[in-house]
Amino acid sequence: MADPIRRYVRPLVRLLAGTAAFVLPTGLALAAPGPVCMRDGGFLVVELPHANAVGNSYIVRGSAAGQTPQCSATAAPGDYIVGKDEDPFFLSKLAGSYMFIDSGTGPTRELLIYDLKTHQQVYKNIYDSESLKRDGNHVVFWAASQEPATEKTCRDLRKFKQQGFEAGLQVRATFDLGTGKVSVGGKTRCVPYQ
Repeated sequence: MADPIRRYVRPLVRLLAGTAAFVLPTGLALAAPGPVCMRDGGFLVVELPHANAVGNSYIVRGSAAGQTPQCSATAAPGDYIVGKDEDPFFLSKLAGSYMFIDSGTGPTRELLIYDLKTHQQVYKNIYDSESLKRDGNHVVFWAASQEPATEKTCRDLRKFKQQGFEAGLQVRATFDLGTGKVSVGGKTRCVPYQ
């Protein structure tokens, strides 16, 4: 009994699948994906991908009179834009009233921190993009040190140079979301750069 049923069911499934393939592209209008939005600290950030370049710009929209800002890719009065068409910006984190932007097109990355209340960039430095983490009221990361790597501060300096790399020191940095200030701890590490 099972064999005759399979004999009729399989062609029917193929027929329906073939019909669906013809009906779906012409019969249904698929919705375009909406804008990518993030919220925190009373702010909404809307990602605007660049049409002809790598990266994004961002519409920043604050709450007005207790209203929740809407996720829309159309700028409205009171909004402002972070980034230009040529800026290779990628939003790493929105924490409180600060945007943490990863910037760059190569292996060396810069961290830009924007204060959304003042509309100002408050920090910029080369950093390890994989190290950025929120820890309560702080965001921690490894940032490039102003001190050069030496054989005393970097035990792998010779090895990095033999492999064709430069070496640099990084320091453990902490951004305080309450004060808007970066502090540097005593921890350092030596890393290879291209």
